[in-house]
Amino acid sequence: MTPDGIIVGDPLNVAFAQWLKGQLAASFPGRAVRYVLISHHHFDRAEGATVFTGAEVVAHSRYNSELSNARDSIPTFLGVQDRNSNGKFDPAELEGPNAALLLSRDRNHDGTVTPAELYRLVLSVRSSYGRTRTITLGGKRVELVHPGTWHSADMTVLFFPDERIVFAVDPPPVTAVPFSFGVGRPGEVYDWLHAVAPLDFDTLVLDDGHTMTRTALRELTEYLDELRAGVASGYERGQGLARIQATTLPQNYRGTQHYGGRTQQIADVYRALRLRRFELSTVGLANYGQRDPSFCSSYSVCVAGGAVPGGSAAASLLLGRRVGLVAEMVLGQQLWSTRRQPLYDEEVALRQTRGSALFRFSPVRPLAVLGGVSFTHGDVRGMSIVRGRLAPIAGRHEIQARESRLGLTTGLELRIPFGGGVSLVAPIRLTYTPSSPLPAYWPARADASAGIGISVRLVRVVH
Repeated sequence: MTPDGIIVGDPLNVAFAQWLKGQLAASFPGRAVRYVLISHHHFDRAEGATVFTGAEVVAHSRYNSELSNARDSIPTFLGVQDRNSNGKFDPAELEGPNAALLLSRDRNHDGTVTPAELYRLVLSVRSSYGRTRTITLGGKRVELVHPGTWHSADMTVLFFPDERIVFAVDPPPVTAVPFSFGVGRPGEVYDWLHAVAPLDFDTLVLDDGHTMTRTALRELTEYLDELRAGVASGYERGQGLARIQATTLPQNYRGTQHYGGRTQQIADVYRALRLRRFELSTVGLANYGQRDPSFCSSYSVCVAGGAVPGGSAAASLLLGRRVGLVAEMVLGQQLWSTRRQPLYDEEVALRQTRGSALFRFSPVRPLAVLGGVSFTHGDVRGMSIVRGRLAPIAGRHEIQARESRLGLTTGLELRIPFGGGVSLVAPIRLTYTPSSPLPAYWPARADASAGIGISVRLVRVVH
């Protein structure tokens, strides 16, 4: 209530909204309902907004799209099943604690309930927000906070800063002791907790009338954060579920009310865990090119190929602990070749730079197998001497050429972590260029490299 009007949150159904509108008019004559804030699009929570004509109805930015989808699909949040999959609730399916709620929306009284009937009085909104929005009226504030996709993709939590109260509809089972994820997705639970727990409130009020202190909610959040961090660490080290469950994590909460459920909590987090890492590595290499027979044909003297020093830099996106994608650049490969015929001498330096896009699979820790496509660019500089001919063919001639070829790269990689996101990395690569013929001054179709270097983890995301 404010001197400039009224803000209503979560208007429920039409019958309740009409009763509330009458109560407000009798108790506060002359004060109009200026805003209606919707928690999400479900018909049992949003339908009543139609009663407050003239008010600005506000919902999350995904509200309208979720509402549009709901008009064409059977709702699952009520626990009633469309057993014959005909797109509506038949009389035999209208059973259980929510049967009366569904039957109350049987607009044509034919005994069946369709999605269109459920959502007939739920209207789209013109006013929306993304992550947060503050409504200010008559010196009072209400903050709309999007807590993620738990229960519905367009959920909104209402925060009343002056009253230090948060109102949440259909939250995760945060009041359960010990906490249990149940059938919910742990990632959505974490998103919800990290959106609500940081708010500066004293009391969390839930739609079923239960309340929870901020201290209790933050303790639950910290407990689950420590548990997830421990699971992610064990998962990253290659430990199985039973091995992680045998540890004492989270150690700081032994004996607390939620610790008794840790075995199942660990299992739920482990099975849903998504680990992403972004790493950069730099490696000193030794490259060896196997001379192609065609390079020396018709020459009396031919020296080419062999081992040369080089280096590589790579960026790796690791998806979990087994698979990943690697973008690799190999620099500084310089091969020197000498070819001679009775009337012709040639000295050439070839510097190759190779970029590769590789798929990475780690069957066992710490070994990984890689494979993919590569693109090799060659820059040739040299000199030739032609004898026994007239000018301008005879004499010294500068050689310059640039050519590129696609190839295939495969290899192995050994990675030994030091801690702190730093690892020792030892790659082995084999590249083959199937192009025929090879560029004139490329002596090798196959190239092998091996080296040792350092990998540094820049980003680690656990979800």
